[in-house]
Amino acid sequence: MPRNITASDRKSLIRLASSLPKGSPERKQILRLAMTPAEASDRDKRLHAAAYKLGEGFAGYRHVAEEVAKAMKGLYPMLAKKVLEGYEAGQGALDDSYDLFGY
Repeated sequence: MPRNITASDRKSLIRLASSLPKGSPERKQILRLAMTPAEASDRDKRLHAAAYKLGEGFAGYRHVAEEVAKAMKGLYPMLAKKVLEGYEAGQGALDDSYDLFGY
């Protein structure tokens, strides 16, 4: 059964990570382990918002949005879903902006 990480454990993990090269997979994993639940939740919210914004940017280019979502689906199924949701929202805004005659 996993135990909770104490502040002392967290401090030790951060020190260990700081001794590794920036961007290394080992450093990233250690820093992920040192995250508090609140920090992890905040990171997830930011990732979802970014995926949604990415999808909005694909308005008018459904095939691109679908390809990006397909590539993300294996590792990040929830983010892939957000890309497609963002695409739909962006497409709706795009459709509204082309309503030249007010119909």
